[in-house]
Amino acid sequence: MNETLRKTMEIIFSSERSMPAHFSSNGERTQSFCVDFEPLSAEDDYEMASDVWHAYTELPRGPAMTDLESYLILRCGEDIMLGAYVITKLGGEKLIDEMKGYVIDDTIESFSDKVDRAQEVLSTEAARKYFEYCSNAGFKLASK
Repeated sequence: MNETLRKTMEIIFSSERSMPAHFSSNGERTQSFCVDFEPLSAEDDYEMASDVWHAYTELPRGPAMTDLESYLILRCGEDIMLGAYVITKLGGEKLIDEMKGYVIDDTIESFSDKVDRAQEVLSTEAARKYFEYCSNAGFKLASK
């Protein structure tokens, strides 16, 4: 694994948030991904936490989707947005798609004992569009 990608994954998975970033706080930060990454300003942390949540609330959900399955999409989207931001700040924006694949695979593995349909849920058209939105938003914010 490329060093920039490895560092990005390390930062993503260091998050200790127990709830969506929109509802997590970290010190004086009222909405936070709860990671230690100096280039991530409080303003960017807040903006991403808010953006990823609001985009998630617009996501169409199938009638058979459980709350946990829905949360799986949100959690994965948050990690993808954060990862796109981090990897862009580290100069590895060409690795965003690869990072996205690692995040999705890790989410499937991490939740496979709780969500039988994890892979199916994260492979839906709506989830793919949401993940694409999240990666683009993280990239754009980091590129400012």
